[in-house]
Amino acid sequence: MESKQIVLTGLVATALITALVLSGWVVDMVVAFLILIAGILLTYYFALNQKRIEQYSTLRSAIKASEEIRKQTDLTAVLNCLTICAQSLLGIKYVLLWLPDDNIMWPEDEEYHDLLEDIGRRVKLGPEPLQLTRQGENSFTWPENTTWLAAYPLVMGDEFRGIILLLNSRSDKLQGHTKEVLNILCRQSADAIYRVLAEQNREGDERLLINSLLAGM
Repeated sequence: MESKQIVLTGLVATALITALVLSGWVVDMVVAFLILIAGILLTYYFALNQKRIEQYSTLRSAIKASEEIRKQTDLTAVLNCLTICAQSLLGIKYVLLWLPDDNIMWPEDEEYHDLLEDIGRRVKLGPEPLQLTRQGENSFTWPENTTWLAAYPLVMGDEFRGIILLLNSRSDKLQGHTKEVLNILCRQSADAIYRVLAEQNREGDERLLINSLLAGM
């Protein structure tokens, strides 16, 4: 049972018991009031405990999801895994990766260029995902049916390599444990992407070296 259901059930049960007590005039108003307060406190305690259990379960799921993300060996697989995890844990619909001059899974439409450039400038300022809402950023053109996005920077050494983008139709920003889940998913996805890009660079250097050796033979 969810915490909201517990609160509602507890309050209804407390009110019912109080009404039964008063209707029989078994005890005076003071005792009835104490019963009401005790019921409210117990309901609050059980609801709070249930909420903590739900949050703990969500964070555990995020950690398991991050382990699955780290197992992926190419960019498409990393993004697909992140998409599945973000949808199941946060209800986020779309995950995109933007690499300057080498877009992957992003609409090749110039009308989004200013939005991407502005996001890129702002995400460099902090290590946590930048959350934006369409209402607060209406000076830029947004993708259709998107009213919220989170952006996480990809920085290798001192070099800015791109942005992980998560898009949805929600109107408010993630807070509390859901924000922490977002941080975990973005951080682990970034690490997986760093590893894939580093491997691609290494393979590219090896091919260049082999071609140079062959050309000199």
